[in-house]
Amino acid sequence: MNFPTNPNFEVKGIQLPALDNNNTITKVKVASKKNPTLHEVTLATPFNTAGSYTRSKPRFIDVKDLGLDEDDVLTELVVPIGTF
Repeated sequence: MNFPTNPNFEVKGIQLPALDNNNTITKVKVASKKNPTLHEVTLATPFNTAGSYTRSKPRFIDVKDLGLDEDDVLTELVVPIGTF
C-alpha cells in the first residue's frame, strides 16, 4: 500500500487484514517520511489470520509497533497476505 502525501491526513497505522487463510504474518515492509527506504520489520507479536472473522480480534499496528518514532508518518507498507 502506498500512502500518497495529503495535507488533510497522515497515516499512523493500519488494521491487519482479517483473512481466513491460515497465514501467520510475522514481518512487514515499511517506509516512512523519516525513513523513506522500504525495509523489513519483524512484528513483536505474530498475527495469525486463521479464523480471523470469528475467533481473532482485529489487530491494529501503528508507527511505534513498526519501530518508528511516534511523530513519524507511514508512506508505504507491504503486508504478506499468503495464498488462497
